[in-house]
Amino acid sequence: MAHDNSAALCCWARLATSPEGQYGRVPLPALDAEAIYRVRVRTELGLPSFHEVADPAWFSAALDDGLSLPGSLLTLAGLPLPNLNPQRALLLELTRTAG
Repeated sequence: MAHDNSAALCCWARLATSPEGQYGRVPLPALDAEAIYRVRVRTELGLPSFHEVADPAWFSAALDDGLSLPGSLLTLAGLPLPNLNPQRALLLELTRTAG
């Protein structure tokens, strides 16, 4: 997290097999609730393998140019993150665009 909450890099990782089929919404804490953030999936090192049939609806937009979402949604409601196969990780970049 940047010291002024203008940007963050979040890692979503699955270390081992678990009984959970879905993780539900995962809050991304410490963001400015009054701001708008551009959410991008970082793909420079490739995408992890997934343990699901379909990605969450927001995911494909975040793969392209990014998706703008309110900080309040990200910190309070969170995002439904994809199910990863064990020993895989996904990086999300959040950049404040307004607020």
